[in-house]
Amino acid sequence: MDNKKTITIERYFLAGLSLVMIFGSLIYFFYQLNWSGVLLTLLFSAGAFYFIHPYLKKGESITNSREIETKTDYILLVSFLIASTAAWKFLIAARSGAALISPWQTSSPWFFVAYAIATFSLLALLFRAKRNNRNGWLLGAHYALSFSVAAVVYKLGYGFDPFIHQASMEKIINQGFIMPKTPIYLGEYSLVTIISRLSSVSIYILNKFLVPISAALLLPGAIKNLGANRGRKTSVLIAGILILIFPFSFLIVSTPQNFAYLFLLLGLLYSLSGERLLALLLSLATFTIHPIAGLPALSFWAFRELDYRYPLKNKKTYKRGRNFIFLGSLISLPLAFALISGQSLLNLRLSLNGFNTLIFWPNHGANLGAFYLNFPYLFSFLTWPAFISLAVYGAFKWRNFENEKLATWRTIASLIGAWMLTASLSFDFLIDYERADYLKRLILIIALYLIPWVISALAELASKAREQKLPGKIAFILAGTLIISSSLYLSYPREDLFVNSRGYSVSESDLEAVRLIDKDAGTNDYVVLANQQTSVAALKDSGFGHYFETEVGPVFFYSIPTGGPLYQYYLSWVNEGPQEKVIEDIKKLTKVQRIYLVINRYWHRSDRLIGETRLKALDSWVTDDQEVYIFRLN
Repeated sequence: MDNKKTITIERYFLAGLSLVMIFGSLIYFFYQLNWSGVLLTLLFSAGAFYFIHPYLKKGESITNSREIETKTDYILLVSFLIASTAAWKFLIAARSGAALISPWQTSSPWFFVAYAIATFSLLALLFRAKRNNRNGWLLGAHYALSFSVAAVVYKLGYGFDPFIHQASMEKIINQGFIMPKTPIYLGEYSLVTIISRLSSVSIYILNKFLVPISAALLLPGAIKNLGANRGRKTSVLIAGILILIFPFSFLIVSTPQNFAYLFLLLGLLYSLSGERLLALLLSLATFTIHPIAGLPALSFWAFRELDYRYPLKNKKTYKRGRNFIFLGSLISLPLAFALISGQSLLNLRLSLNGFNTLIFWPNHGANLGAFYLNFPYLFSFLTWPAFISLAVYGAFKWRNFENEKLATWRTIASLIGAWMLTASLSFDFLIDYERADYLKRLILIIALYLIPWVISALAELASKAREQKLPGKIAFILAGTLIISSSLYLSYPREDLFVNSRGYSVSESDLEAVRLIDKDAGTNDYVVLANQQTSVAALKDSGFGHYFETEVGPVFFYSIPTGGPLYQYYLSWVNEGPQEKVIEDIKKLTKVQRIYLVINRYWHRSDRLIGETRLKALDSWVTDDQEVYIFRLN
């Protein structure tokens, strides 16, 4: 398949995905995604694609080098394939259903050796630039390896939010919708449920690998397309792997917000490549996934479209349009935050607390005894200065594209203004450690808008390095390999001499505890006080099927931060000790016949709490591995 045809198929594929999310969101919101809804989505998407596909810009193809590959090229290719295969084998061998803080707890150190060899081999192949089209696929394969560590190692899943979204999509599969219908997440929900219905692939698998694999499949093409548009067809692929020197945590776990970040970045890259219609579709798709990423995407597209039409407008009209877009960008995000949080606009107040989210400096000290960790953590101190410096350098080198720079700067300025306005909002609907999360999302979105300039800077540096003699090239490739391998380590949760990420994964013991409780309860109504991991294990096992209608609204039968007041009762018990009042309050609230408490052994004062609770409990059990204790309190 020639390059021009390959590039066209990539555009068509992205346009098709975007249309499915756009129409799927509309049909789900106003109807449902049963088989009739799926059929309607596909019909509308196919019809729209038929009318717009002639307008999807064909663009120029990326011409492969005509140089004959040598023995060295084949050695590097075989080395990359063998090292990548070995790395995947080490990851699969590290799969665990235990309660993990970090995937590196079970991963062999040899994984990093294999990963470093694969990185070195791919960098060397890209430097030689014999077959750009093939090398683009190899870059995608390396992305897949880099982004999939958590998805592979955590047997049951990683994080908290993915389980919530998985349960939501499984309910949509079963009954066509989930209540209440909200205008967020619909793009991802519709896409995943449609794919699952058509392919019979489980929601669990799709939800687990959606972001890592989508990024691996879609980003290399967007980066190559940008390089072709800038006349850097070879060095931009090198920049594509060098961008991994910066930690990429937002691409390692599948949530609607992370999926929206990916589509925002894709829309940005294709917009800068002159793909006006495709950029609009990607921006609209981003909005259907999550408005917090979609609104900036649409703002940037509007700035770019205004610049395209500037010759047809007078100066006064242009300024009015520019100011209107800027003002809309400025106020739309704070309004979206308020709507998502369910807060009244009358509650807006001035606050400086949000500025704490601007503290990027790593909070850990040196440990000279861990020499193999010193370099990654030394680099972690330099990440933001290096990123910003490269962005400035890349913007300076972004010659002959002044309108693009102006659109980027205007979007960033509106995001900064939106951040300052949003910092005045309170987020009482979130638990304490999540309240700064929304402001940090805006900072990440600003960083995403700088990525094209960073890629430009890295491509410029790669071009200079390719002009060096062999020792200079090898030194550059070795340095890149070392930093990328360090970035891989830093992109995932860690438990080492510097950092303890503390968040445990859902374990098979949690799932066993959930099933033991359900077996003991039989036909009796019950609620369970447990930490987030055990609660999402219940969500994974039974979905959203167990709610109690109370005077304060629906209460989920396990304690989760977003499922009612049970989580506060759980915190009160584990932090202050056993309390008869907690039991009485829960009985009064839910009218249930049985109340259970779950305590994980990894909790910092579990031994004492287990002993105290045993004196109050009517009965108790422990999982087979002695990691999770279960108590029946009434």
